[in-house]
Amino acid sequence: MKLNVTEQEALDANLAGGVSQYLAERMPVWTSIIDTDTGLPWYTSQYVPNGQTAQGWLAGNVTAGLAVAKANEGKSRPQIRKYRVNYSTNFRLSGITDHRILKRFNIGGAARWEDKGAIGYYGVEEYPAVITALDRNRPIYDKAHLYVDLFAGYRTKLFSDKVGMTVQLNVRNVQESGRLQPISAYPNGVANGFRIIDPRQFILTATFDL
Repeated sequence: MKLNVTEQEALDANLAGGVSQYLAERMPVWTSIIDTDTGLPWYTSQYVPNGQTAQGWLAGNVTAGLAVAKANEGKSRPQIRKYRVNYSTNFRLSGITDHRILKRFNIGGAARWEDKGAIGYYGVEEYPAVITALDRNRPIYDKAHLYVDLFAGYRTKLFSDKVGMTVQLNVRNVQESGRLQPISAYPNGVANGFRIIDPRQFILTATFDL
Protein backbone atom coordinates (compact mmCIF):
# COMPACT_ATOMS: atom_id res chain seq x y z
CA MET A 1 0.00 0.00 0.00
CA LYS A 2 1.09 3.56 -0.65
CA LEU A 3 -0.33 6.77 0.77
CA ASN A 4 0.73 10.37 0.34
CA VAL A 5 -0.82 13.63 1.48
CA THR A 6 0.14 16.89 -0.18
CA GLU A 7 -0.35 20.44 1.02
CA GLN A 8 0.37 23.19 -1.47
CA GLU A 9 0.01 26.93 -1.32
CA ALA A 10 0.62 29.73 -3.80
CA LEU A 11 1.10 33.35 -2.77
CA ASP A 12 0.69 36.49 -4.85
CA ALA A 13 3.80 38.44 -3.93
CA ASN A 14 3.86 41.82 -5.69
CA LEU A 15 1.63 42.98 -8.51
CA ALA A 16 3.34 44.99 -11.24
CA GLY A 17 2.08 48.57 -11.31
CA GLY A 18 2.18 48.95 -15.09
CA VAL A 19 -1.46 48.00 -15.68
CA SER A 20 -2.82 50.39 -13.06
CA GLN A 21 -0.60 53.17 -14.37
CA TYR A 22 -1.79 52.54 -17.94
CA LEU A 23 -5.46 52.66 -16.87
CA ALA A 24 -4.91 55.90 -14.96
CA GLU A 25 -3.24 57.50 -17.99
CA ARG A 26 -5.88 56.36 -20.48
CA MET A 27 -9.00 57.07 -18.41
CA PRO A 28 -9.06 60.84 -19.15
CA VAL A 29 -8.81 60.02 -22.86
CA TRP A 30 -11.57 57.40 -22.85
CA THR A 31 -13.98 59.55 -20.86
CA SER A 32 -13.43 62.55 -23.14
CA ILE A 33 -14.33 60.78 -26.40
CA ILE A 34 -17.67 61.92 -27.83
CA ASP A 35 -19.64 59.73 -30.25
CA THR A 36 -20.18 61.97 -33.29
CA ASP A 37 -23.38 60.08 -34.23
CA THR A 38 -25.12 60.58 -30.88
CA GLY A 39 -23.25 63.47 -29.32
CA LEU A 40 -22.92 61.41 -26.15
CA PRO A 41 -19.78 60.24 -24.30
CA TRP A 42 -18.45 57.06 -25.91
CA TYR A 43 -17.32 55.62 -22.56
CA THR A 44 -20.85 55.41 -21.12
CA SER A 45 -22.86 54.79 -24.31
CA GLN A 46 -24.49 51.43 -24.99
CA TYR A 47 -23.77 49.69 -28.27
CA VAL A 48 -25.06 46.61 -30.05
CA PRO A 49 -25.05 43.61 -30.01
CA ASN A 50 -25.16 43.32 -26.21
CA GLY A 51 -25.85 46.89 -25.22
CA GLN A 52 -22.80 46.98 -22.96
CA THR A 53 -20.88 50.17 -22.30
CA ALA A 54 -17.11 50.49 -22.42
CA GLN A 55 -17.31 51.43 -18.75
CA GLY A 56 -19.22 48.24 -17.91
CA TRP A 57 -16.87 46.05 -19.97
CA LEU A 58 -13.79 47.53 -18.32
CA ALA A 59 -15.25 47.08 -14.84
CA GLY A 60 -16.35 43.50 -15.45
CA ASN A 61 -13.30 42.25 -17.32
CA VAL A 62 -10.35 44.32 -16.11
CA THR A 63 -10.66 46.55 -13.07
CA ALA A 64 -12.68 44.12 -10.91
CA GLY A 65 -10.15 41.32 -11.36
CA LEU A 66 -7.27 43.76 -10.92
CA ALA A 67 -8.72 44.95 -7.62
CA VAL A 68 -8.97 41.35 -6.38
CA ALA A 69 -5.37 40.71 -7.40
CA LYS A 70 -4.24 43.79 -5.48
CA ALA A 71 -6.24 42.79 -2.42
CA ASN A 72 -4.68 39.32 -2.60
CA GLU A 73 -1.07 40.51 -2.53
CA GLY A 74 0.88 38.52 0.05
CA LYS A 75 -2.01 36.13 0.65
CA SER A 76 -2.76 32.57 -0.34
CA ARG A 77 -4.62 32.03 -3.61
CA PRO A 78 -7.92 30.18 -3.04
CA GLN A 79 -7.83 28.88 -6.63
CA ILE A 80 -5.13 26.44 -5.57
CA ARG A 81 -6.57 23.21 -4.16
CA LYS A 82 -4.65 23.22 -0.91
CA TYR A 83 -4.83 19.52 0.02
CA ARG A 84 -4.54 16.37 -2.08
CA VAL A 85 -4.52 12.74 -0.95
CA ASN A 86 -3.42 9.75 -3.05
CA TYR A 87 -3.78 6.13 -1.97
CA SER A 88 -2.96 2.98 -3.94
CA THR A 89 -2.79 -0.73 -3.19
CA ASN A 90 -1.83 -3.93 -4.98
CA PHE A 91 -2.66 -7.29 -3.39
CA ARG A 92 -1.52 -10.70 -4.67
CA LEU A 93 -3.93 -13.50 -3.86
CA SER A 94 -1.01 -15.89 -3.55
CA GLY A 95 -0.60 -14.43 -0.08
CA ILE A 96 -3.85 -16.03 1.11
CA THR A 97 -4.42 -19.05 -1.14
CA ASP A 98 -2.58 -21.89 -2.87
CA HIS A 99 -5.35 -22.47 -5.40
CA ARG A 100 -3.65 -23.05 -8.74
CA ILE A 101 -5.79 -20.39 -10.50
CA LEU A 102 -6.63 -17.86 -7.78
CA LYS A 103 -3.03 -17.49 -6.67
CA ARG A 104 -2.17 -16.10 -10.11
CA PHE A 105 -4.43 -13.07 -9.60
CA ASN A 106 -3.59 -9.69 -8.15
CA ILE A 107 -6.16 -7.00 -7.43
CA GLY A 108 -5.94 -3.41 -6.31
CA GLY A 109 -6.95 0.15 -6.89
CA ALA A 110 -6.28 3.78 -6.19
CA ALA A 111 -8.16 6.74 -4.77
CA ARG A 112 -7.36 10.37 -5.49
CA TRP A 113 -8.95 13.19 -3.49
CA GLU A 114 -8.53 16.92 -4.07
CA ASP A 115 -9.68 19.82 -1.91
CA LYS A 116 -12.14 22.49 -3.03
CA GLY A 117 -10.84 25.31 -5.24
CA ALA A 118 -12.10 28.79 -6.06
CA ILE A 119 -13.41 29.40 -9.60
CA GLY A 120 -14.33 33.06 -9.13
CA TYR A 121 -15.55 35.67 -6.67
CA TYR A 122 -18.97 37.03 -5.74
CA GLY A 123 -19.60 40.66 -6.55
CA VAL A 124 -19.66 43.39 -3.94
CA GLU A 125 -22.95 44.50 -5.48
CA GLU A 126 -25.93 42.19 -5.84
CA TYR A 127 -27.75 41.52 -9.09
CA PRO A 128 -29.60 43.15 -10.83
CA ALA A 129 -27.20 45.98 -10.01
CA VAL A 130 -24.13 46.28 -12.24
CA ILE A 131 -21.20 44.40 -10.70
CA THR A 132 -18.27 46.79 -10.61
CA ALA A 133 -16.17 45.12 -7.91
CA LEU A 134 -15.47 41.60 -6.72
CA ASP A 135 -15.35 40.59 -3.07
CA ARG A 136 -12.00 38.95 -2.36
CA ASN A 137 -13.39 37.54 0.89
CA ARG A 138 -16.21 35.64 -0.86
CA PRO A 139 -14.72 33.11 -3.30
CA ILE A 140 -16.98 30.93 -5.41
CA TYR A 141 -15.81 27.36 -4.81
CA ASP A 142 -15.90 24.22 -6.87
CA LYS A 143 -16.40 21.33 -4.46
CA ALA A 144 -13.82 18.73 -3.48
CA HIS A 145 -13.57 15.66 -5.73
CA LEU A 146 -12.81 11.97 -5.24
CA TYR A 147 -11.64 9.72 -8.09
CA VAL A 148 -11.41 5.92 -7.75
CA ASP A 149 -9.55 3.39 -9.96
CA LEU A 150 -9.67 -0.41 -9.80
CA PHE A 151 -7.70 -3.16 -11.50
CA ALA A 152 -7.32 -6.93 -11.64
CA GLY A 153 -4.44 -8.86 -13.17
CA TYR A 154 -3.75 -12.50 -14.01
CA ARG A 155 -0.30 -13.98 -14.62
CA THR A 156 0.37 -17.28 -16.41
CA LYS A 157 2.91 -18.95 -18.67
CA LEU A 158 2.54 -20.09 -22.26
CA PHE A 159 4.37 -22.42 -24.62
CA SER A 160 5.52 -25.00 -22.08
CA ASP A 161 6.14 -22.34 -19.45
CA LYS A 162 8.63 -20.54 -21.68
CA VAL A 163 6.76 -17.25 -22.13
CA GLY A 164 5.26 -15.36 -19.20
CA MET A 165 2.06 -13.41 -19.84
CA THR A 166 0.21 -10.92 -17.65
CA VAL A 167 -3.29 -9.76 -18.52
CA GLN A 168 -4.64 -6.77 -16.61
CA LEU A 169 -7.96 -4.91 -16.69
CA ASN A 170 -7.97 -1.34 -15.37
CA VAL A 171 -11.10 0.69 -14.71
CA ARG A 172 -10.31 4.38 -14.38
CA ASN A 173 -12.69 6.76 -12.57
CA VAL A 174 -15.10 4.00 -11.60
CA GLN A 175 -17.78 6.32 -10.27
CA GLU A 176 -17.80 8.71 -13.26
CA SER A 177 -20.51 8.64 -15.91
CA GLY A 178 -19.27 11.78 -17.68
CA ARG A 179 -19.95 15.38 -16.71
CA LEU A 180 -18.93 19.01 -17.00
CA GLN A 181 -16.87 20.46 -14.17
CA PRO A 182 -17.03 24.25 -13.66
CA ILE A 183 -13.75 26.15 -13.88
CA SER A 184 -15.02 29.76 -13.78
CA ALA A 185 -18.13 31.61 -12.67
CA TYR A 186 -19.99 34.91 -12.94
CA PRO A 187 -20.06 37.18 -9.86
CA ASN A 188 -23.52 35.82 -9.00
CA GLY A 189 -22.16 32.27 -8.62
CA VAL A 190 -23.42 30.88 -11.94
CA ALA A 191 -20.73 28.83 -13.70
CA ASN A 192 -19.68 30.13 -17.13
CA GLY A 193 -16.73 27.88 -18.03
CA PHE A 194 -16.34 24.13 -17.87
CA ARG A 195 -13.96 21.27 -18.56
CA ILE A 196 -15.02 17.83 -19.70
CA ILE A 197 -14.65 14.97 -17.23
CA ASP A 198 -14.57 11.72 -19.20
CA PRO A 199 -16.74 8.79 -18.12
CA ARG A 200 -15.12 5.67 -16.64
CA GLN A 201 -12.58 4.03 -18.91
CA PHE A 202 -11.87 0.31 -19.31
CA ILE A 203 -8.30 -0.54 -20.36
CA LEU A 204 -7.22 -4.12 -21.09
CA THR A 205 -3.51 -4.82 -21.53
CA ALA A 206 -1.41 -7.91 -22.08
CA THR A 207 2.36 -8.04 -21.51
CA PHE A 208 4.76 -10.88 -22.35
CA ASP A 209 8.08 -11.87 -20.81
CA LEU A 210 10.21 -13.45 -23.54
